[in-house]
Amino acid sequence: MKHLNENKLIISAAGSLENGIVGGKIRECLSEPLDWDFVLQLVRFTQGGGTLWRAVRSQNLESYVPEYVRETLKRDYHNTVAKNMFFDYMARQITDLFSGDSIEFIPMKGIHLASNLYADSGKREMEDIDILIHHEDINNARKILIDMGFNEEDKDQGSHYSFVSQHDQPVVVELHYRLFTGKSPVQNTLFHIEDKDIWSRAEKKDNWPNVMNLYDEIGYLTLHLFKEYFHKPKWIGDIDHLLVKTGNDLDWNCLIQHAIKYRFLKALLFVLEYLKVWFGRTFPCEFYEICSNAGETIKEKERKKFISITSQLESIHRHRLAIYSFLTTSRNDMAKIAVGTVVRKINDMLSE
Repeated sequence: MKHLNENKLIISAAGSLENGIVGGKIRECLSEPLDWDFVLQLVRFTQGGGTLWRAVRSQNLESYVPEYVRETLKRDYHNTVAKNMFFDYMARQITDLFSGDSIEFIPMKGIHLASNLYADSGKREMEDIDILIHHEDINNARKILIDMGFNEEDKDQGSHYSFVSQHDQPVVVELHYRLFTGKSPVQNTLFHIEDKDIWSRAEKKDNWPNVMNLYDEIGYLTLHLFKEYFHKPKWIGDIDHLLVKTGNDLDWNCLIQHAIKYRFLKALLFVLEYLKVWFGRTFPCEFYEICSNAGETIKEKERKKFISITSQLESIHRHRLAIYSFLTTSRNDMAKIAVGTVVRKINDMLSE
């Protein structure tokens, strides 16, 4: 496979460095010949420059990297640190105003995870500020953001509204009123986590009044990874860091029951397979036994195809339907997704 080692380097750098396995994989990659111009292309595509530099530096492997690449990665890293600090500051400003107006919220993805899972926030770039609120609070939240100088950018996306500030460092805020959009045939067919249940189990943690509980977080991150067809390693990195940090506190049986209830067990199996291959993770044998008893396994042919597709970051966007197909349980599901996708594109064209 062309550029396998370059892809392996970018993917491995996203994993947790706590137990040395990922560090060893990064060293292996750097010990082999690399097309560094292609590495920089992948870095731009995945927004992973800061992640790669932090991983290389933490393992004292800077000498393996050409000087012009080092300078680019260092610049990306310092830009990521500054950007994340500003985003965190803005998120606190926004959510303080939400709290003052009795708007309940749950911070999502990077704004919650970057500072709580990563010892160095420069390792995990944030692109925007994602906040989950109740649908009935949209108008009040919109007013707060507009009063802060944000402009509403997009029409209702079926799950969120987008706002952009005009600071020196532009900030995008996505106000989510549901986790997944009802307008997407993929998400409608394959994703079944209930928003009301997310709210009912939210807990005070990590200096936030509400965050998703552990099993909801794992479920949401797993399905979000499939929604975004694995094209940015930081999302699999979030899951890896979460599982490493949780360690023995994770009740695997509880996670399986949660995955069965919300129908993401197959997705979880694929994600764990990814973690095994790229980050060297191991999981309890009883986990796979319970999954098998529940009727969920991954065939070897499926596993090889999945790993092959998701290890080609430069072309992964061309394989979105193939990635979604790993979660389908019938041809009828794929037919719904294919037809729904065509209909949605036609509707979008007609509305322009």
